[in-house]
Amino acid sequence: MGTVIAHLAAGAIVIWLGRQWHWRWWVVAAGLAACAVVIHLALERGRRASGHLGAFGVAHDDPLMLAALAEARSTWSVFLRLYREHPETTIVKFRLRTTIGDIENVWGDLLALDGERASVSLRTPPVGKTDIRDPRMTVPVTDIVDWQVMLADGSLRGGFTQQATFRIIERDRGRLPRKFAEQLARYRALEASA
Repeated sequence: MGTVIAHLAAGAIVIWLGRQWHWRWWVVAAGLAACAVVIHLALERGRRASGHLGAFGVAHDDPLMLAALAEARSTWSVFLRLYREHPETTIVKFRLRTTIGDIENVWGDLLALDGERASVSLRTPPVGKTDIRDPRMTVPVTDIVDWQVMLADGSLRGGFTQQATFRIIERDRGRLPRKFAEQLARYRALEASA
């Protein structure tokens, strides 16, 4: 929605300037095109800076995703050890309810883990509308569905659902886009972290 508003506002300004200064039609058209390109590039740079690779719809009952969720649960003790060793580079994927009641899985930086509660800072924007006013929130540990830890060498541990998503994209589309393949190559088996 913000993108649409940015385009409409920029377009209205260009048209208003064109009328005020009596620009020819092609100058107004060029100004509209230039604004669209600048807005697109600015938004794309923001997405890249956040490290967010985008959201993809994946069937919840896909066998690759079900296996990934099971692996994330079964390796919780490994996660706890890695989190203690690398708290500043730990993120978790957790369930977030939208305003219409849908559940989305989003990533957040893990700030603190205290028994049954986790303090997180939302990293990936939800696709659906939410009432989130502050990216910092507390979620039940039972809502955490996956985890990921980055080690000092830039390699990743965990991220089972992310790896599954990449493999599903590759399976369904026949190839994996380069930015996803580069991310997938950073994952290492848990045994390598011992």
